[in-house]
Amino acid sequence: MRPWAEHLNAAGHTVKAPRLPGHGTTVKDPNTTRWEDWYAELERSFDDLLARCDAVFAMGLSMGGTLVLRLAELRRDQVAGLVIVNAALLTERKDAKLLPLLSKIVPAFPGVGNDLNKPGVTALAA
Repeated sequence: MRPWAEHLNAAGHTVKAPRLPGHGTTVKDPNTTRWEDWYAELERSFDDLLARCDAVFAMGLSMGGTLVLRLAELRRDQVAGLVIVNAALLTERKDAKLLPLLSKIVPAFPGVGNDLNKPGVTALAA
């Protein structure tokens, strides 16, 4: 997300890219937080920008995109626009129902990174 934020800032836009609780540290730390913690951090950042800017667009990648969609759903009159990349909306995987149980057995999986097929393009991941 950093390169995206830095590009927008260099173009003259006010940018806030919050680090969601449990992210950017170790692969196990996200297991100590819930989506409500991540969404609360998103709202804090959004409110900070609303206090300083005339219009605020919300952007998100993957799970962040899903959180941003929730923000737009609940605060549609305050969100000037959205940029969503690969938001997780549903899964057809039958084994997804086992995730609450599996999280007690397997503490964490490393993040997916650099899984792009385009030559010369690198997907960053922690």
